[in-house]
Amino acid sequence: MSALEYAWLIPTFPAVAFVLITLFGSRWGERSGIVAVLFTALSFILSVFVIIEVLSGKELTYENGITWISKESVGFAEEIFKFGLLIDKLAAVMLFVVAFGSLIIMIYSLGYMHGDETVHRYYAEMSLFISSMLLLVISRNILLLFIAWELVGLCSYLLIGYWYKYSTAASAAKKAIIVTRVADIGFMLGLVLLYNWLHTLDIVEIFERAPKELTEEQITIVSLLLFIGAMGKSSQVPLHVWLPDAMEGPTTVSALIHAVTMVKAGVYMVARMYPLYVLSDTAMLVVAYIGAITAFMAASMGLVRIDIKRIVAYSTMSHLGFIALALGSGSIAAGMYHLINHSMFKALLFLATGSVLHAVHARSIDIRKLGGLWKKMPITAITALVAIVSLSGLPPFGGFWSKDEILAAIKASAMHEPAYIYLYYLTMVTAFLSVAYLFRWYFIVFLGKPKSKEAEHAHESPAIMTVPLIVLAACSFIVPTVKLFGYDEVVSDWVGEYAPYHLPHLTEDEHEKIAVISAIIAVISFLTVFAVYYLKVVSSETIVRTFKPIHTLVNNKYYFDHAYNYFAERIVYVFSLLLDVLERLYDKYIVDGIAKVTLMFGDVIKKLQTGKIQDYVTLIFLGLSVLLIILSI
Repeated sequence: MSALEYAWLIPTFPAVAFVLITLFGSRWGERSGIVAVLFTALSFILSVFVIIEVLSGKELTYENGITWISKESVGFAEEIFKFGLLIDKLAAVMLFVVAFGSLIIMIYSLGYMHGDETVHRYYAEMSLFISSMLLLVISRNILLLFIAWELVGLCSYLLIGYWYKYSTAASAAKKAIIVTRVADIGFMLGLVLLYNWLHTLDIVEIFERAPKELTEEQITIVSLLLFIGAMGKSSQVPLHVWLPDAMEGPTTVSALIHAVTMVKAGVYMVARMYPLYVLSDTAMLVVAYIGAITAFMAASMGLVRIDIKRIVAYSTMSHLGFIALALGSGSIAAGMYHLINHSMFKALLFLATGSVLHAVHARSIDIRKLGGLWKKMPITAITALVAIVSLSGLPPFGGFWSKDEILAAIKASAMHEPAYIYLYYLTMVTAFLSVAYLFRWYFIVFLGKPKSKEAEHAHESPAIMTVPLIVLAACSFIVPTVKLFGYDEVVSDWVGEYAPYHLPHLTEDEHEKIAVISAIIAVISFLTVFAVYYLKVVSSETIVRTFKPIHTLVNNKYYFDHAYNYFAERIVYVFSLLLDVLERLYDKYIVDGIAKVTLMFGDVIKKLQTGKIQDYVTLIFLGLSVLLIILSI
């Protein structure tokens, strides 16, 4: 019996939990969490068997499905709605990551969400969120992937606005769904063009036929349109503005969104469609540049933020940029390896943040009100430090190895396309900033003295919350060992079956040089932050005054929100007022005018209805006379 035959149950289990909790959750209350955890655990257990089977090589791909709409039923579809599963090495790895991360976060939620009045709604929406992401990962038809994609967006909207009684949460939810819906227009156009040119939306068929039947220009157009959707989901510049505000939901929601679901969907989709992207040098270069710019801008914005959760959010945005940069630089291995690493230590960092917020009884808090939590919350402090060090790319943690692979991929790409060399240097600068804003966050939150009553009375979280932290911290040590088992083969060999893509070879000395430079930059950045925020060699206020214009620019988030608000208020709003005037004129002169003319015509016609037989006979005689005259002529 093959586990792959039952792989369809992996997204089904959380979906069942969603249905059960929706129907009976109001009675169960907090016991709904047990149901959600159990069904998520079933998905995880089955995903373990699936990844073992796939990586053993017994059966690389499992293809199965049902036909929803066929050519016979509509005359043109050619079974574009044949919804099947595609579980190759790439999907199997991602399936495991999503199921594992979701399970850890759901267990943690049992403690974090304790006492919430509508907690059953939380567990129902979280279960649907997990189910949608798992379905997205294993979809064989890109249209089914898009349906799951939209469900992921819906769930993020519901959960970001979970505490909708707060106006900021409601606004953040609306902002997230509006921005991502704008991006999804590009995704939908890409689907339309793919079907128009290839008459199929089956992912495997697309990979097989695109190199033979599409020109490079067509592939570039489709790839970039699909990437617009990914830019919205994975918060890439300029469609990144929703992500920092999405922190208004529970911290566990933020952990799920940032670690394994919403924002990972975009970069995973690019990886899923990678055999298409590697056929277009232009598309690859655009993805790389967008990723590098996103990584840099997010890192700089994280350096000046003071909200404990938004700093972590900008960290996510920056590392999503790194993943896109790796993919655009021609290394799906580096991109997926960093995605796996990031899923572990970002879940850890967010849950550690949630532990702090749980201790101070706040939805979020200014980091300048904290301090001194190291002694009060030792487990949270240590596990958060593990996450910070790994995110910073310091050896021997996972982030160091995957960042090294990304830099190597950029350097290799620059050997055949000089435009990549600028990204190499920009990434080095970003790596410096990444260490700086993360350790700034850590020093202010955990070291020094408590700066508020909340910090003074903080205490360690219960075991139901700290044990998941310890497990994820252990993963930051374990995940790097994936490299020893040939992760390149696990996530990249399948690409060669459809579109061979080989980066220029770097020597072992070049690899070591990149690793050494990267480590030196990280150490210098750490020492700089240590001197400013721990030794107090120079105050942060002095630095702000010295770089006032730059600080103003970055603190205002490069004015993206200002530009979008200006566009909405001065252009969209004015245009809507114009449409409103036109609609009123249309109603008054066209709709009402037609009604008046109809009434007038009716008044004339009704006068012919006299009720006298002789009048009707006369009209019939006149009508026949006219017909005879016309016929004779």
